[in-house]
This record gives sequence, C-alpha cells and structure tokens, in this order.
Amino acid sequence: MSKITIIVPVYNVEKYIDQCIQSLLNQTLKDIEIICVDDCSTDKSYSILKSYAKSDKRIKLFKTNKNSGQSTARNIALEQTNTDYVMFCDSDDWFESNMCEDMLNLITRNDADLGICSVNVIYESDKDMKTSDKCFLLPDGTFTPKDKIIQGIHNGSPLRIMRNDIIKKHKIKFPTGLKYEDVCFSKIYNLYVKKIVTTSQKLYNYRRHKNSTMNKIYTGESDTSRNFFDILIYYLDYLNAHKMYKQEYLDFWTNTFINWTRSALMFTQTDTNKIQLKNDIKNFISKNYVFGTTNAQTDYIIYLILTDQFMQRHKYLYGLFDVFRDGIKTEYSLCKISFFKIKRLKTQIKYYIFGICVYRKDQK
Repeated sequence: MSKITIIVPVYNVEKYIDQCIQSLLNQTLKDIEIICVDDCSTDKSYSILKSYAKSDKRIKLFKTNKNSGQSTARNIALEQTNTDYVMFCDSDDWFESNMCEDMLNLITRNDADLGICSVNVIYESDKDMKTSDKCFLLPDGTFTPKDKIIQGIHNGSPLRIMRNDIIKKHKIKFPTGLKYEDVCFSKIYNLYVKKIVTTSQKLYNYRRHKNSTMNKIYTGESDTSRNFFDILIYYLDYLNAHKMYKQEYLDFWTNTFINWTRSALMFTQTDTNKIQLKNDIKNFISKNYVFGTTNAQTDYIIYLILTDQFMQRHKYLYGLFDVFRDGIKTEYSLCKISFFKIKRLKTQIKYYIFGICVYRKDQK
C-alpha cells in the first residue's frame, strides 16, 4: 500500500494541470497515490486527467455530479484514502520533486502529527502582497498548535502532511459551500495535534494569478470574504458538537475570532454586505462572548467591534492620507490622492504622500 495520498481538486485549469500532475508523477518517492477529483470542468482539464490516469495506475480519477466547489472535491477524495499520510496540491500549483520524500521524513523522523513546509510564491499577479506573504516562510523547528509562530503562518492545506488516522478517527471534513475551507480544516485538525514540525525548505510552489480566489478578493471582483465569518460559525459548531469549546475558549476568542473576523471585514466590498456582516458579528458576540473572561486586549478589540470603531480609518495631514487602526498592531495605509492601494504591513506603519513613503515607524 502507498504511504501518501496526494489529493488534487480540479476545475478549469487546463493551462496549469500538466505542470501540476507531472510534478507529482516525478516525485523521488514513488510509493504514492494521486486522487484527482474534477469538479465538472468546462475546459479540457478532465480529458487531460483521463489521459494521465490511463498511463499511470497511481492516479485515481473521480468526477462530481455537479459543480460543487473545492470542499466537496476534497471530501470525496478523503473518503477514498487508506494511506498513512495525506497531502494536498491545488491544481494550478506544483510540488518540488523531493517534496513527498522530504515531508514524509520530516513527520516520521520527528514522530510528529503534522509537518509544514515553506512556500515559493510565483507572482503572475498580486505582487503587492509580497509583504503579507511572509506567512509562507517558516523556520526549521518543532512546535505545538498554540505556539505563536504556528498561529501566524498560512493555514493552506497544501503546505502540510497530515496523519490520515487523525482525519479518519475524528471525521474531519472541509466545510462545503464556503471559501477558505482549508483554513477551517487545518484549524480543526490542529485540535488533535500535539507536535508540529516545520521546515524552511520551499517545497511547494504557489501560483498567484488573476483567476485565483485571493486575487479576485483583493481586486474587488469577488465579495466572498464574508465566508471567513461563516467558517468561524462552522468551527464553533464543531467545538460545541465535540464538547471542546470550554477548553478552546481562550484561543477561540483571542486568536481565531479576531483574525477571521478581521479578514471578513477587511475585504467585504459593498456597503450593504458590510452592514449585514457587522450586524451578524455583533449578534454573534452578544450570544457567545462574556467580557472579562479572556484578557484586556481582546475585551478592547471586541468593544471596538460593537461600537463600530474596528477597522476604522483615521485621517492624517489634513486628509492627504489615512491609516486603518484595529487595536491589534497591524495597520493599513492608503494615500488617496495617488490612489495608492491598501497594503498590509505586519510590523511597520508606513505613511505615503503621492505614492512616496515619507515616514516609517516600526511597531513593537
């Protein structure tokens, strides 16, 4: 039996699918299986996959009955797995040739429950996101799920090698019908993890292109960022169903709630959607949160949300530029006159006039 299953959800990627599949077939570790699930592609993706499946028995090919999204495709594949470990690859990305072998060695030699690698980002678009993409760069080390460095890295499932027995035992699935499903899947998986090992090796190649989900959010073509709040509800329901909310209460409010709510509010496009989202978040807080049960900073941030002061712009220099303040030491600046795009600045505040950085202050 193969040691690793690599799951590849596929939808309309005829431009990229050859590079993806070839990178998996050419792995230095040959003892793998590749499960591809085509989500009713309307281009040549499925026919390309059929050709590969005929020539290599390691490829198992499935097709959804109707276009249902990446979560459904991944869940279908998970039901077919019997290997010790599971990995994921998005169909527009690709593995380095030694990824499977090195990730398997990483998790087994360290007797870990989860292995995570660093990422090489290919910018066909979204070059303005290079600062925030530091979350894809990891040190070599061993951690627990509650360590700050783990909470600050990207939650994408393709960066990981996971134990299949944990997934099967706890019936972990991707939430269907929602974007950012792998963020939720990774968070739930981490509930059952004791030891995480990371590598600085860039073994996964992540392509940022104009049709990607994240690009459409940044450019305003898509207004699905509300799903960050929807997966928060899904995660809370999971905690309650498995009687884990009490033990995860502090992490839920000080970490998960703030980060996912912030992402939802940051990129929601229309005023109507923003108003509805804010009201839903306030109702969620009133039903679930008790002031004084976490810490002063979390109480303050939740107070800002309830009083409509969270993610507010503060104007400077007679309105020439403004800075987003949200109470958690991460700020966003916008130069209105030069139409300078919002940039994510994790450790610094930068002030721009006519697109020129005139002042920089390091956050402590």
